[in-house]
Amino acid sequence: MGKTPPQDSAPLGFEVEIESGGRAHDTYDKRAAARPAPPVLSPTRSAAKERTRRRNMMVAILSAAGVLGLLAWMWFTNPLANVPDNAVARVNGEFIYQIDVDKRLDFTRFLNEMSKSPATVEQSAASKLEEIIYERMQLQDARKVGVTATEQEIDAEIGQIETSIGITPAALDDALAKFTLKRGDLRTYVANAVIIKKYKDQYVLAGAADLQDAQNRENDWLTNLAQTSKIDRFKAAGSGPAPRVGSEAPEIVLKDMNGKEVKLSSLRGRPVMVNFWATWCPPCRAEIPEIARLYNETNNNMAASSGPYEILGVATQSDASTIRAFTEEFQMHFPILPDVDSLTTSAYHVLPIPTTFFIDKDGIIRYIQTGIVNRPLMEKWLLGK
Repeated sequence: MGKTPPQDSAPLGFEVEIESGGRAHDTYDKRAAARPAPPVLSPTRSAAKERTRRRNMMVAILSAAGVLGLLAWMWFTNPLANVPDNAVARVNGEFIYQIDVDKRLDFTRFLNEMSKSPATVEQSAASKLEEIIYERMQLQDARKVGVTATEQEIDAEIGQIETSIGITPAALDDALAKFTLKRGDLRTYVANAVIIKKYKDQYVLAGAADLQDAQNRENDWLTNLAQTSKIDRFKAAGSGPAPRVGSEAPEIVLKDMNGKEVKLSSLRGRPVMVNFWATWCPPCRAEIPEIARLYNETNNNMAASSGPYEILGVATQSDASTIRAFTEEFQMHFPILPDVDSLTTSAYHVLPIPTTFFIDKDGIIRYIQTGIVNRPLMEKWLLGK
């Protein structure tokens, strides 16, 4: 059999050398030889390029940090961020829970029964929440200067309660249990009252010339607290649907400062402005002079039943002496109606104050203003200007 003659083949560009311990290696690559050598940067240009790379990296890092910071700020400044489900309000970062409101209602019922108060009006959860908010602001202010209540002071106050109502400690515990309360709840309530009274006596009312001066000092203190405190209310005060523009205004039946009953429905035929306010509220203090001025100029010289409109000032607090001093200071001659049990405030679902409802002559809500009202707004809805 003949041998196959060897055939020529194209060179592969490398050869395999086999030796003892030999290896395969590339002996020559024309294409690699033909490629240009990478440029060699000067030290100055290399340094500049490195600085540019670092600057770009720093810009990227700062941009990312800025975005994260913005997101964090939005999260922490959002009043609803990290709010527990059972929280109903927050005062300077301190939460008030539904159980606090429930206990305050139970405690009010307990006090009413102990005092045998006749025909006591059942107070609403809304009124108790506002009461706790006011108390919490005052307690926080007192704690800033280290005012506390000692165990002896608390015991003395509870002893006075037992003596005044003629009850033994054991009977008092039984009475508390009837309203799902314990002596510890009573001690907390008494301690808060002691702390606030001590702070007022030592820091707020000290040096007052007379009763009127003391009242003015307390008003200024509460106003400053409301102005400097951050208060968040998370849930509506009332039950049922909230009043809205175009709906009939809920009935109002309240007594004025002279004990005369005032009914909203009796004012049909005239526009009515219902203004919810409080003596401690800075925006209320800002708007009330203009409200009083308009009323005194256009309505005050007429008979109560013949003026072109009426204004009802619903005071969202119950302390009559404070309200009276305030109304005299600002010459408020329109009906002032203390909402003692907060049922009207609750029915109108008022949370922030001031809040104002403009109601037409047929009793229909035509406009709702949250915040300060001005004269042009009042003239538009009350005088048709």
